[in-house]
Amino acid sequence: MKVQVFGQTDTGKLRSGNEDSILVAPQFGLGVVCDGMGGHEAGEVASKTAVDSIFAWFNEGGDDGSHFGLDPALPGAARRLASAILYADQAIRTAAQVPGRQGMGTTVVAAMVDGNTLYVGHAGDSRAYMGRGRAMMQVTQDHSVVGDLLRAGIITEAQAVHVKKNAITRALGVTDNLVVDVDAVAVQPGDTFLLCSDGLHGLVPDEAIGAHLCGGQELPDSCRNLIDAANAAGGSDNISTVLLRVEA
Repeated sequence: MKVQVFGQTDTGKLRSGNEDSILVAPQFGLGVVCDGMGGHEAGEVASKTAVDSIFAWFNEGGDDGSHFGLDPALPGAARRLASAILYADQAIRTAAQVPGRQGMGTTVVAAMVDGNTLYVGHAGDSRAYMGRGRAMMQVTQDHSVVGDLLRAGIITEAQAVHVKKNAITRALGVTDNLVVDVDAVAVQPGDTFLLCSDGLHGLVPDEAIGAHLCGGQELPDSCRNLIDAANAAGGSDNISTVLLRVEA
């Protein structure tokens, strides 16, 4: 399968800087969205370090990362993707030794097409969605306090609005022994995948995201329309979108 990849990031309406970073690498069938945190520009450093490190891992022929202790039963492409993310985690830890950057980190959601399968690796609350025909589904599950409570059945969707939404439970650079979730999706020609930061999915309802994702638009138009929708809803955070479309 071939894949088109396009991405765009926007500061939004209220923030003075952009702590999101994206990677668009069609030569590897790869797209990445990272949402940095840490303040005082450290979040921007963390997210950019992540995307630069992931690109370097693929560009320099990074292996399947056996030294990271990944499950050997994982397909090779899944191990390469997880290894690239763990390599980025190490790079952020190193960069965080500079005064003023201690504790900086970033979420990550990264997707790559290998053969007839798309692999998604992620940590944090940046998301991946799949559009097929007129239907959309969320591929990833948020690593967040809200997400964990919902999955455990401790709170309902109605109660979730009262929980601090931006409290995440996994991120690159801030936890020991980071676990990267890797999901695999069998793809068909025409499938479109969206990677996005919470500056989009935190403001735009899933139904509206699905309408843009499944609308059959060209990828640059879809990216722009999704960002416009988030800004129209207040634009209270940085907004990043990366789209991957599978071709025969």
